[in-house]
Amino acid sequence: MDSLSPQQRQTFQTHLNDLWDDYQDTLANLTLEAKQLAAGVAWDNFEDPLYALRREVFEEYARRAGQAANDYYDAVRSAWAEASGVKLPNYKQSQVSADRAFWQIMGGYNDTDFNGLTFTQVVNHQSHAGMTMDDLWALKTDGYGEDEWMNLAADIVGVTARLTSRFNMESDESHPRYARVPVGPTCAFCILMASRGFVYWSEESAGGWGNRYHKNDDCRIVCSWGETQLKGYDPDGMRERYLQTRQTIEGTLNRSTYAQYVAQMKAKGKTDTEIDDYDLWKTHRITQEMSKRDRQWLYDGTVPTPVMQSSRAEAELKPHERKTLDALSAAGFAVTVRERSDQQGVKTSDAVINGHDVDFKAPTGDTSNSVDQLLRSAARQGSAAVLHLQQGRTDMTVNQCLDYIRRALQRRKLDYVMLIDYDDKITRIDRDTKTASHSQSQ
Repeated sequence: MDSLSPQQRQTFQTHLNDLWDDYQDTLANLTLEAKQLAAGVAWDNFEDPLYALRREVFEEYARRAGQAANDYYDAVRSAWAEASGVKLPNYKQSQVSADRAFWQIMGGYNDTDFNGLTFTQVVNHQSHAGMTMDDLWALKTDGYGEDEWMNLAADIVGVTARLTSRFNMESDESHPRYARVPVGPTCAFCILMASRGFVYWSEESAGGWGNRYHKNDDCRIVCSWGETQLKGYDPDGMRERYLQTRQTIEGTLNRSTYAQYVAQMKAKGKTDTEIDDYDLWKTHRITQEMSKRDRQWLYDGTVPTPVMQSSRAEAELKPHERKTLDALSAAGFAVTVRERSDQQGVKTSDAVINGHDVDFKAPTGDTSNSVDQLLRSAARQGSAAVLHLQQGRTDMTVNQCLDYIRRALQRRKLDYVMLIDYDDKITRIDRDTKTASHSQSQ
């Protein structure tokens, strides 16, 4: 690649982007076709649709999706070899069946009485209980309606393509790197994985995070044999927003808070195998916080536009509240600004964020009592508060304010407070970190 001129490099990059666009279009068309056909076949065979769907839809579209993935992999591989002037070793294209894709989608026999069975054992009839793929299909699709069949058809296409690329890279002696590329805005976990950019598959060969997907996951695996920039994929930007979001809870990502989580889980009767290890717990905490941000912002940095309940709601915003609103939007929060109540004695929160009625406060004093009184007022109007330190209104230090907030939250019934400092950095403080929720279900 060093021998290519800048113009040749640009031409090569354009070719890679064209291949990517064609691949995306092919999979999108296959997904649409498979969903439409699945709906029709399910309708025509409504009493027992599974047999017909497996034969007429899932097997056929798994084959076509696998072929599309192989064609794309081979085209990109050949392009890199030609541009680099290197002869790559031969490799064998992977073939992924609908059964293998379905196994991946459903997690095999996990969450059943036959947990622990592998795909190889089942397809080779090595299950001591006699369990087969027919049994798995019947078990996991029991009660499916038209929507579920259509979603499954889409998953079969996406997962088959993904597994085909994965198996190609695992066996390819040229050792390409890969990226997990979302198709548009997606969930926090997928953004977290996509933010890593192009990494070597060997980093995931032992069952790492990059191997984990979920239902309706439309991420693609994209291979690369060198430095490249894929159109529409900005891992550096995603990572910047991931780090910005992580900073909000950075102070709680420690062994002390983890020990509190473990104690909570054990108090609920959870076994050691049911409790996240430290690294997994941290990942869940981070993705929880990312899930509180706008998906489009996480994906490409588009700042969410605040929703005004009315023109009056916008007009009622005070200057310091507008600054708070701007800071929240820039950090990816989708905010709805509420209209203040006309009823005497009725207090209304300033906004709604993630389902919480939130009040905006900007301290003017610099004492613990001034913060406590602000949060006392906020608790009367909502379930959370945003405290914004603004130049010219207070001389309070960030550490002082954090300490005052923690003290106040021992008395005030607020679920959390978000502190925005003078540089618009945000810190989330839970009302009681000992009882704060740490979900395992991300």
